[in-house]
Formats: sequence, structure tokens, C-alpha cells
Amino acid sequence: MAGTFGIQAIPTLMAFRDGILVFEQAGALPGHALQKLIDEIKALDMAEVRAKVDDQAKTATADRGGGCCG
Repeated sequence: MAGTFGIQAIPTLMAFRDGILVFEQAGALPGHALQKLIDEIKALDMAEVRAKVDDQAKTATADRGGGCCG
């Protein structure tokens, strides 16, 4: 699993929401910071997050020359 996610340090904190990685940080967080992070993740507008993920995927495809008619 570490190889799949490119983890190079332990501990590494990763947070997923609706199957989307929304936070990643090497190292531990103190309890109050972790609670703040959890609250922020719960408050995310996932429609906006999905739109950003889709835009990034389209940009990556275009950067690789993945358009049509080449």
C-alpha cells in the first residue's frame, strides 16, 4: 500500500472522502490539529472537489497529448 500511494515517511496521515484523497501529510498531528482537520474535511463541498479532480485529470490528459486528431 505504501508503494501505491508513494509514502516515503512514517507516519503519513492521509484522509479520503468519497474515495478521493483530500489530505496528505508526512508526520503526526497533535490532537487539536487533527480534530480541526477532521472538521474541515467534513465541511468540504465534495461537488467542488470532484470538479477540481476532473479538471486536473483533463489537464493531465491534454499535457500528455491525449487529445484527438493528432
